[in-house]
Amino acid sequence: EKKNIKNIWVKLRFSSVKIENEDLIMLIMEDVTKEVILEENAIKNEKKYKSLFMNMDSYFIYFEGIFDENGNPISSVIDTVNDSFQKVIGLSREEIIGKSIDDIFYLDSDFLVGNRDKIYRELGQGKSVDIDDFYIKSLKKWCDIALYSPEPGKIALLINDVDEKKKINMELIKARDQ
Repeated sequence: EKKNIKNIWVKLRFSSVKIENEDLIMLIMEDVTKEVILEENAIKNEKKYKSLFMNMDSYFIYFEGIFDENGNPISSVIDTVNDSFQKVIGLSREEIIGKSIDDIFYLDSDFLVGNRDKIYRELGQGKSVDIDDFYIKSLKKWCDIALYSPEPGKIALLINDVDEKKKINMELIKARDQ
């Protein structure tokens, strides 16, 4: 009878033991094929998603919120940005990482400042916050903004450029009203 032979990954452990005054070497062999395959797949997926993240058109900023002793937001430190964000603000990754988001990219809005506590509270409850048709003066663009918190104190900010769409809609409204 022919057996199906496949490649397997094994972990080997050697140990010396003494049995009835005789020194022996004990070999323990463990099949770790599943773990190796899972790790290889995780690495492939990480590369795939990192490439997607770095090359997407949307601007992405991942930062850590800094809070006072009462839990009120006072600042932030940028952990990661994608290439699109770097290009739109014209700074290198080294000039961005570790800096406050306000130092690098000011959203210049009374709306965000006035609602910061509410936004952080919703993020803290596991909710995402979406802000549509938001004009960012520093970019001179209309954008849609999505914020979410994948872990406590960490915030992901995704900005989609909707400037062309917004301008076309404003032109259509203007033409309709004339």
